[in-house]
Amino acid sequence: IWNITLDTIAPIVALTSSNLTNQSAYALTYTVDGVANTEVITLREGENTITKEFTDDAGNKTPITWTITLDSVAPVVVLTSSSLTNNSAYTLTYTVDGVANTEVITLSEGENTITKEFTDEAGNKTTVTWKVILDALAPIVNLTSPLLTNNSTYSLSYTINGRIVTEDPITLTEGENVITRELIDDAGNKLPVTW
Repeated sequence: IWNITLDTIAPIVALTSSNLTNQSAYALTYTVDGVANTEVITLREGENTITKEFTDDAGNKTPITWTITLDSVAPVVVLTSSSLTNNSAYTLTYTVDGVANTEVITLSEGENTITKEFTDEAGNKTTVTWKVILDALAPIVNLTSPLLTNNSTYSLSYTINGRIVTEDPITLTEGENVITRELIDDAGNKLPVTW
């Protein structure tokens, strides 16, 4: 007695490894009719096309094409918000591979260190450390030009937080002259002054 088997069903092939990796030595795993197979393939950066043909014992064939992406580049992270602010409820904005992100962080007066780690879908990691300064204090202003002069063309000069500012000459009238300014420091804090 002979048993003759008719098999017209092509092999069923399924990819079981990820189609995205950060390893150039890629372990390609798949099943053929439920049987596991593994082979190591060297990938190049970007998309890689893998074409294979599987033939079972009856001669049925299954052609397969897989696209495997090698991404070994760590995320590019860029701070887009200012590193100096006068608001303790600080809106931290940054991009990760060009995609905008926003979060609100509470700062303390002075320099604040913000450390974050970003991982992309391929498993590449980028760790960043940003220094953000909270300056919520009004500027310290000191007049450096004289309060008494015999020259009607007067050069007003003063310091803002130690930085020297000299304005274009102004014309004084005989007697007492009142000069009013609203001064703003680099963090945006304002101080009205009258001399």
